[in-house]
Formats: sequence, C-alpha cells, structure tokens
Amino acid sequence: MADFWTERLEIAKKQLTALDEAIAALESGAQSYKLNTGQSEQTVTRHQIGDLYRRQEKLLEQISNLEARTTGGGAFIARPGF
Repeated sequence: MADFWTERLEIAKKQLTALDEAIAALESGAQSYKLNTGQSEQTVTRHQIGDLYRRQEKLLEQISNLEARTTGGGAFIARPGF
C-alpha cells in the first residue's frame, strides 16, 4: 500500500500530464480544450493559457517537493546547540 506522500505525488504527476496536454493543444491552435485532471473536468480556452502556465509551474514545484519527501531528499540544516 502506498503512503500518503507517494499517493499525492502520483496525483500531481497525473495533473501535470493533463495540463501539459491542454497547453500543447492550445499552443497548436485549438481554441478550447477539455481538461480532465482526474479530480475535476473543465473546458479551458486560449485566453486562459497564462493561468495554465502558472498552474504548471506550481505543479512542477509541488512534484519536486513531494519527490524530496518520498525519497528522503531535501536539505537539513543542523546548528550546534551551544
């Protein structure tokens, strides 16, 4: 059974894939695209592409953080207690 962070990571990756497909379709000339993230479904238009880019950046950051949590990576700063 996968733990909480691993499940969150998989959800975020699926959302990113769906978002990437929507951006690619809109960049290729589509006027609208039906975006299905697995949690919700909505129609996005070319006018919303800036919002999609911002959401993409947030998802990439979230995925990076989740990968660090699931692999034990990340920074840890220790200071002496004296």
